[in-house]
Formats: sequence, structure tokens, C-alpha cells
Amino acid sequence: MGDAFSHIGRDQERRARYDHYLDALLAYLKHQTPENQTAVLEAAEETDSLKGMGYFSSPTSIQPNLQEVLEGLVAGDTEVWSRFLSGLMSREHPRFDEFKAVSPMAGQILLKVDCCHGFYSLGTADLKQTVIRHLEGQGYSTEYGNGFLIALPSIDADQPVTLLRSPH
Repeated sequence: MGDAFSHIGRDQERRARYDHYLDALLAYLKHQTPENQTAVLEAAEETDSLKGMGYFSSPTSIQPNLQEVLEGLVAGDTEVWSRFLSGLMSREHPRFDEFKAVSPMAGQILLKVDCCHGFYSLGTADLKQTVIRHLEGQGYSTEYGNGFLIALPSIDADQPVTLLRSPH
């Protein structure tokens, strides 16, 4: 048991290590060299080595299935990519767009749908960023106090929609 300052410090350190891991992973996905793969493995080990609870975080467990994840990401396995991007999307991670750009889902808008006992949760972080970029590109301000109604074309049953496997 520790004090709040220790826990918050651990959160900050864990975030820094995780961001370093993501940097290494993105570099590897862009250029699959043995050196970049080693950097990913070392960054994952460094991230997982930070033990103890944070105020908002808990210990990571990247290493146990990392080799399978790397193989799936490199192979363009949409199930592996779906799980990975879903995790970044849930936290509205600032690196989401960079990873999406090197994924098989590049150029698509992703919506995360969680279904549980008749209740649905719709993760719209990617849609939100797409809409903001569009509005700002059209010269509109997205500052507080402005509002917009956006009409999207409907998706008919005969239109192709890619459904990815559950990210759980």
C-alpha cells in the first residue's frame, strides 16, 4: 500500500514506458527489421517490469502473447488489429491515427460496439476525430458554443460493411 503521490508517480512512469513500447512497435510495423523487433521486445519487457498498482493503472502484461500479436499485426490479421486498435480507441490514445494508418483498416472509420444484456455502448473516438477534421477543413470552428447536425448516408443491407470480430 502506498500514498497517492507514489501511485500517481507509478501511473506516469507506466504511461512513459507504454508510450516507449508503442513508439518501438510503430517503428517495427513500418520497418520490420531485426533491430526494430528487438526494440519492441525490450520495450515490452521494460513496460511489464514496473510492478505495483498505480492510482489509475495496474501492471501491464504485454509479453506473454507478444510474439503472436506481432505476427498477426505484420500479417494484417484483422482480428489481431481489431483488438489492438480497439484498446487504443477506448482510451482515445493520441497514437491511434498513426497505428490505424499502417493497419488493414486504414482509410476506414471505425466504430467500437460493445453489447451486453440488451445495452449497447458505441465507441466513437475515430468518428469524432473524422468529423472534427472535416468541419475544421471546411473552415468551421469546433470551439465550445458551436453545434452541428451532421447527416451521414444510411447503410443499407445491400451495402458492404466490414464487421470485425469482437475486440474482447
